[in-house]
Amino acid sequence: MGRDPGRTWGSDETNTVAGGGGSLVSMAVDGGRSQQVKVEGEDLEGNRRVYELEGLKARILQHEIDHLEGTMVINRTSKEQRKEFMSHLRNMKLPGE
Repeated sequence: MGRDPGRTWGSDETNTVAGGGGSLVSMAVDGGRSQQVKVEGEDLEGNRRVYELEGLKARILQHEIDHLEGTMVINRTSKEQRKEFMSHLRNMKLPGE
């Protein structure tokens, strides 16, 4: 697997998870996530930190990194799922409609 921004390493083993996140709760789409990740960064005091996470914690961290980079879960899905999702959004009623 190549290096994704925000991650220094991600396992080749992935989990396919259904979830649209809090902003897309009305429809779930599949988005693959690495089962294990290693992330490097700095804490609030500027100290270098390395985190190695797996399972749910790795999935949550990847989801949050996506938010920081402006990537939505639909960017990680198949073309067919994106088309279905966009159709769903076009037909969705807004609160109060």
